[in-house]
Amino acid sequence: MSTVDVYVSKEQPSIADDDSIKNAFYDAPTVVTLFAPRKFLYAESDACVAAENMLLAATSLGIGSCYIGSAWDSFDDPFGHETLQRWGVCTDYYAVLHVLLGYPKDPMDEIKARLRKGERLIWV
Repeated sequence: MSTVDVYVSKEQPSIADDDSIKNAFYDAPTVVTLFAPRKFLYAESDACVAAENMLLAATSLGIGSCYIGSAWDSFDDPFGHETLQRWGVCTDYYAVLHVLLGYPKDPMDEIKARLRKGERLIWV
């Protein structure tokens, strides 16, 4: 079940009246937040790999996508803590990143494979 929460920053209340600022999520209809265990060494790396796969899969389906890092600060205030509690997110987990998904307003250009040259790429 999804919920919609509206929050205006107390530090910058003027942004609520600025029509040029839609929202931090570019009006995406779907926002996926990836959470990970706080004490897991590879939490961020694993979340990034999962996000990359989501972005690639979305693109292959003609769905626009955007990666937004530093999701933890989205929940780093009393309202954010309350939201996590309401969503049932365990306190041992933190938000790593957001993935925005939606159909783009303008069609995406078709990506064409480039012709390969005979050179090799060697990583040292």
